[in-house]
Amino acid sequence: MSKPKIMLVTSDATLAKIAQAELGKAVTLTTLSSGEKALEVLTGDDQYMAVLSGLNLSGMDGLKFLAEVRREHPRLMRLLITADTNFKTAANAVNMGHISRLLPRPCPPKALKGAIKDAVRKYRKGQAENEAMKDTLFGTVRMLVDILELVQPDAVMRSKRIRRRAQRVCTALKAMPAQLMDMVVLLSNIGCVALPAELLEQMESGKRPSREDMQIFYTHPTIAAALLENVPRMDKVAEIIRHQNTPASQDPPLGARILKACIDMDRMELTGASPEKAVEFMASKPEIYDTRVVDVLKRHMEASKKIECHGLTVAELEPGMVMQRDMVTSKGAILLHKGETLSEASHLRLQAFKDLLKVVEPVCIEPPAPVEKR
Repeated sequence: MSKPKIMLVTSDATLAKIAQAELGKAVTLTTLSSGEKALEVLTGDDQYMAVLSGLNLSGMDGLKFLAEVRREHPRLMRLLITADTNFKTAANAVNMGHISRLLPRPCPPKALKGAIKDAVRKYRKGQAENEAMKDTLFGTVRMLVDILELVQPDAVMRSKRIRRRAQRVCTALKAMPAQLMDMVVLLSNIGCVALPAELLEQMESGKRPSREDMQIFYTHPTIAAALLENVPRMDKVAEIIRHQNTPASQDPPLGARILKACIDMDRMELTGASPEKAVEFMASKPEIYDTRVVDVLKRHMEASKKIECHGLTVAELEPGMVMQRDMVTSKGAILLHKGETLSEASHLRLQAFKDLLKVVEPVCIEPPAPVEKR
């Protein structure tokens, strides 16, 4: 395990020297005198676990600095070291910066070491709980989407088709964590459960619905957002999904811009347009489609032409694999579209009914995506 990264922000050179001597072997210590500079460093490096600040800094004072740290980096442990024993100072430190420890100055070396050790322990515990919560939430989302797929497959089919494409764009633009983008895509059509099944079938067939039917269809993002807003910590996901049809000129979130381009490209392909024609059309509409997103889609499209088919038998397929070409039966029925990810539910169906379905083999899948560096 690497040494924990700690930041000390103080204008006191003596304190900085003592802290380096006492903590240097146990932690990686960064010492700065400016609150503004410290915030800049924290923004560019997410590996810090705790911030220890003095009260008098060059520029903003320690209380304001810790309040900014709390707002911008709420998971960091925040400690204040000060010679001021005034109750008002302590109260402000707690109320403004939500500090985890108030240390006296001068601070005994043992107390300083103990406070930093305790801060690192609390940070790691909080991170572990946060990761467990995220994994639980994401696992629940996947289970709900798989159940929905069994009941009303047309409601999630598009989400599964665009999943890999959206992930590639998200990674290229560093829009958000991959897991969050995956959640956005999986839930982007969850509002379709409130729409008539016949309308969803019509949309998936590539046929052009009437204006009235399109108006009904375009209500699904609002329905989805209203459902998700009731779930704690899903406000960002709900906001992106709500704006998935908002043109770029109206400044929607970047995640919504990615979603719109991927959904519309998929819809154009369903109606018979080639990927090249779809990208060309979107490039001609910068007021609707974010040019950064379209550029990534174009690069990915050109790169995908050079990838040879990786063929497998149905027995060799595993959940999570992405179709490089449509998976079809011997009668020409499409079971999984190009770009669609094989879910647990679909995998179980394929394995249970492979003799009945008569899937054309080999099934072409995309090579595994590169592992995201953390």
